[in-house]
Amino acid sequence: MVRPNATGLDRISPPQVARLLDRRLLADNPRGGEQDLPRLRGAVVHSLAGHSYSAGSMSQPDLQRAAIVGVAYMGEPGDPDALIEAVEVTYGMGGSLPPEALIDGALSVVAPRYYVLEESRRQANWGATGLSVQDVVVLYSINTLSELTTAAIIAGLLKLSKVFRGRRIENADSAWIAFDGFLTRCFKVAEAAMVEVKETEDGWLIKARSGNRKYEGHIGKDGSVVRARKVS
Repeated sequence: MVRPNATGLDRISPPQVARLLDRRLLADNPRGGEQDLPRLRGAVVHSLAGHSYSAGSMSQPDLQRAAIVGVAYMGEPGDPDALIEAVEVTYGMGGSLPPEALIDGALSVVAPRYYVLEESRRQANWGATGLSVQDVVVLYSINTLSELTTAAIIAGLLKLSKVFRGRRIENADSAWIAFDGFLTRCFKVAEAAMVEVKETEDGWLIKARSGNRKYEGHIGKDGSVVRARKVS
């Protein structure tokens, strides 16, 4: 961890600071080399507490989520209309993965397909210290010749750990709250509206709408696995 105003850093030149940070990045990522510095520099994450962490040096997150999102063939990852389906798994304390291992594991589920990786880490210390959270979202290009099934994606993500931790789903309201957050993270949907929430033996079936887009999905009663598909 490097604090922006750490003692001593304000007494050396910016180029020296940059070289020191590069050395720290390489030390924290022993498998990397000079050629990897651009990627490592780009992986520096700024938390709400105002500190900077490099990927691999942040303390182990309390909560980790990995999501795989299918992008329509020839679609753009940044276009909500092109995001067809998504699966998200939440991992809990006691079975957490090192942050880089979660990234590598999520990418292995879609390899060797085209993908875009989005990763964020955050922790708030705003009167009270909250949980540290790592979110990994992999958006991959769907090709009809090699499309991943939902079952295959879930199985791939579940292999990464043996301990899972979602928000316990007690009723329709808590099911919707969890599903709404999932839509925001994976489908880049803001202000979705609940259409229907129906309890099943193993969880909740949910229908939602955002503008002209309609979504149908399922969340388990333990909240650890969420899946959905854009149906129109």
